[in-house]
Formats: sequence, C-alpha cells, structure tokens
Amino acid sequence: MIQEAIRCLEMVEVVTEWMEGALDDDARAAVEEHLAICPDCIAYVDQLRTTTTLAARREGPSPRRLPRLPPGLGGR
Repeated sequence: MIQEAIRCLEMVEVVTEWMEGALDDDARAAVEEHLAICPDCIAYVDQLRTTTTLAARREGPSPRRLPRLPPGLGGR
C-alpha cells in the first residue's frame, strides 16, 4: 500500500507519537518522508525535542532520552 504524503499540519498531530515510536510502519514512513523534504518540520521536531528534554530535566534527575533524527532527516 502506498502511503499518501502528509502535510505539515498532519505532522503536528502525529509528531509526538512518532518521537515515542508509537506509529505503525506506514505512518512512521510517511513522517520520515515528510521530514526528508521539509526544513520547517525538522526545525519543529528539534524545538519539540529541546523543550521536552529541558522540561524533563526540571522535573527530575533522570530525563527521558528522545530519539534523534536519522541521518538525512536533519540528524547530526
């Protein structure tokens, strides 16, 4: 089955689930395909990751590690 391309607004709705690894294979692939071509959503994911990491550090001594973007999707 060919996954339909997703838009930025749809990314906002599913990005947390993607970061937690909770999407099925088709949805995960669609998110990663979108991130491969959308610098605005890459920036959004980076900002969300930073915000979540900083908030976790304030809440307790052991922040939850979030996944990095894979190489080619804005990962470093």
